[in-house]
Amino acid sequence: MAEDVLNFPRRCQSCNYDELLGRFQEAFAPLFRGAYTASQPYPFVKMIRGVAIIGLNSIARYSTYWNPVGSTGEISTQHFADLERMLELPLVQNATSRLVAVHHHLFRRRDAKTLHSYTPPEGIFALIEQETLKLRNKRALIGLLERGKVSAILHGHVHFTGDYMRNSVRCYNGAGAVFPLTLGGGLQYNLLTINEKGTSLDVPSIEPFILADDD
Repeated sequence: MAEDVLNFPRRCQSCNYDELLGRFQEAFAPLFRGAYTASQPYPFVKMIRGVAIIGLNSIARYSTYWNPVGSTGEISTQHFADLERMLELPLVQNATSRLVAVHHHLFRRRDAKTLHSYTPPEGIFALIEQETLKLRNKRALIGLLERGKVSAILHGHVHFTGDYMRNSVRCYNGAGAVFPLTLGGGLQYNLLTINEKGTSLDVPSIEPFILADDD
């Protein structure tokens, strides 16, 4: 709703970042069991059947100048250095595949030509979303992930479902599974299959549903 959009920066300005991050860690504690971290919760790496899943925290703190809308993302200098060391760990080097999970996207409008499963919407809302939902220093991050032989990035943030290329790294955006900008194609999500033959993708669709007032 328009009211929610207008109030969002004020909510970000008044939130306690560290407290909310702690709540997130507590809520998903079972998923972090067995994960390797450096000195902080992020970045982390968790091995599942020979696949290294590397989790990054791209949520930037609110800043009147650098993050006035509360939706810009960044990988801090410390996290970037920790990630560089993590990619050199033997358990990551010996993984059959390396995936990175991060909230913010690496998509640019020019990447639309490489999309396989979706055409991003046009119009004023799509333009506003594209201009305000950004990740700083994308090129440096992509370069590091390429050197670390990361095969795929899983993200959300910009509201469509589709996969595209950034250099040699394939990016899978799944935000359209929850709240796509358009509902014409239903709710779509990425279903990845990873095995010794490589990675394959299916994009199933489900019809959106609306709860009745009495539900």
